Amino acid sequence: LDHYKQQQIDPSDMTRTYTQFTAGMNTKGDAKLIGSLSGGYSNGQEFMTVAEATMSTEGDYKDSRVQYYHVFKADSALTPRYAASLDVIDNDLFSSASLGAATVFKTGIQGFDIYARLGYAAGEFSDDFAASQNIGDKSASGLMWGLYPTYVADNGMFVTVYPELLSLNGETDFSNLKTTVSFGAPINENKTTWINLKFENVQNEWETNGIKESTNDNVLWTYFKLYF
Repeated sequence: LDHYKQQQIDPSDMTRTYTQFTAGMNTKGDAKLIGSLSGGYSNGQEFMTVAEATMSTEGDYKDSRVQYYHVFKADSALTPRYAASLDVIDNDLFSSASLGAATVFKTGIQGFDIYARLGYAAGEFSDDFAASQNIGDKSASGLMWGLYPTYVADNGMFVTVYPELLSLNGETDFSNLKTTVSFGAPINENKTTWINLKFENVQNEWETNGIKESTNDNVLWTYFKLYF
């Protein structure tokens, strides 16, 4: 599973596959563990599975996410790689699965590229959330998308500011908008160890029977990444 060692490690690239382990903590004391396993085929296609889980300060489960990417190369200077993706999310408000695609758009500006992802999402609201909204049918469906403009310096340091939106419609119309500012830098010369700082703003909005409610939360994460 060391196929990627022939290429330069770039954690900001959504269309590259790596095997890595990440540990992080945020300003509220929550901890997150992330691991990915990757591989490649002789035809040039690559795959990667990513699993993550968040725990509270007390060690209680908060949320989790599992993603699968299957990466294809394209004979295009504008979009040289694209990926089919499966994204499964579970938290205290909802559980969802999104099937979609991701790609990179080469801008022609050195170090600056734009990544994009779009998918169909389906899932259901949690028992507690459904009870709070007094809804009988917990199922919902909609779209999940993200846009990721990214700048990478010559030494590998990167910065990206991106929105990710999950929209689910059912007896309750629900949207989850996460806006992230991410900065990453390699710690060692061969770029197998990284530090990654992420500021996240998460806005949840929902409407049931004409009544609108929302939450807004800010948090700063510090991650350490190890690539194998």
